[in-house]
Amino acid sequence: MTGVLALINASVLARATIAVALMVVAPRVASLRILPIGDIAANYLFIWIRRLVNLTVHGAFAV
Repeated sequence: MTGVLALINASVLARATIAVALMVVAPRVASLRILPIGDIAANYLFIWIRRLVNLTVHGAFAV
């Protein structure tokens, strides 16, 4: 039971963090982007943020 709760909590935390990163980086809409970067860089940065968030959050909850 606690394993399932840890998985749910990790998923919620990771998705919330990714949603914040999506608002900051906005890889699809340049006018909404907070950071002054290009489209390709924003997409690349968002992909890496998503990878690192999933790895760290799920790894921390697995431990």
